[in-house]
Amino acid sequence: MKIINFNIEKEFLENVIMNLSDEIRLKLYKLDEELFNSLDYNDDNAFLNPILFYYLFTKENKLTNPISSIINNYLDMDSKTVNQHADYFFLSDSNIKIYKSSNPFLTSYFNLEFEETTEETIQKNIKPLFNAWEYLKTIIPEFCEIIEITTKEISIFNCKNQNSFATLQYLGTTFINVNDQIANEIFFIDDLSHQCGHIIFYFLTLNAQDFFVPPMQTKLSIYSNYKDNRSIYDVFHGLFTYTTTLNALSEAYKSEAFTEEQKTEIIGRIGFYLQKFGLDIKLTDNPNIFSSKGMKYYEMFQKSFETIYSKYSIYTKQFNYSNQNYFYNNDLFLTLNKMEEIIV
Repeated sequence: MKIINFNIEKEFLENVIMNLSDEIRLKLYKLDEELFNSLDYNDDNAFLNPILFYYLFTKENKLTNPISSIINNYLDMDSKTVNQHADYFFLSDSNIKIYKSSNPFLTSYFNLEFEETTEETIQKNIKPLFNAWEYLKTIIPEFCEIIEITTKEISIFNCKNQNSFATLQYLGTTFINVNDQIANEIFFIDDLSHQCGHIIFYFLTLNAQDFFVPPMQTKLSIYSNYKDNRSIYDVFHGLFTYTTTLNALSEAYKSEAFTEEQKTEIIGRIGFYLQKFGLDIKLTDNPNIFSSKGMKYYEMFQKSFETIYSKYSIYTKQFNYSNQNYFYNNDLFLTLNKMEEIIV
């Protein structure tokens, strides 16, 4: 399948996931035979549980409860035929779990202080989240199939000073922070395609150093005069998630499912990300950064940027984003860009 101009071979991705699940089986058997025997050996999902990955591959994991009790709680009644459970439920028509209690990674690793309980956050945001997922399944079904292969759970939370994220340490979970966000359907289309994109790219680049010439944690600023604290690996991930996010927003913009007001927000977000995408394409246009393997990906990112830019720059180049911060804010966008002047 293609995400704009980035080609993903589904069979390759499935093989990567299968090999990883086998590696986890072996590692768990050596480390904790009793826990290994308690799991269904033939169930890849059991061994690809994000918390199990965290337990096995993070040297200094900060879990306070025994891993066996946590795993058993996570796997209890783990069946798509059971759509409702005391601790979790499934995202509509999918195998992706949403847990009602706070994620142990957030509480143990980050020690975050939440603005409200997880259950309260979910209750407030479940409708736009479900609607966004339904829209995505309608407009980009193949991409959603890839999401379901790679994303095991979604954790929604509300706290200050923490971005939405996905991490290799807790592979398979999308963490979405709704703090200070207008968490409508467009926000969730954006953040789901972004954070789930990170998870997909972790699987595509498990042997990440193979994609780079220098060490992958080398700072990007070494290759330009631009002040930037990100590593070349971080920027590489960003090129992929700009691709997945802009693909989702572009398909949403073309859809007849959205109102004029929603399309105004969508085109505002497209222009916002095009600026960021274009800058990072320019900053990484250097033969000393990527190996031949990495360059193949970079060229697909470059073509993806050019495709979206050619479609939307005639509209977005007029937009003023000078009052925006790191994250897009539609209220701020509309203070400098009048809705009646935006062509949708």
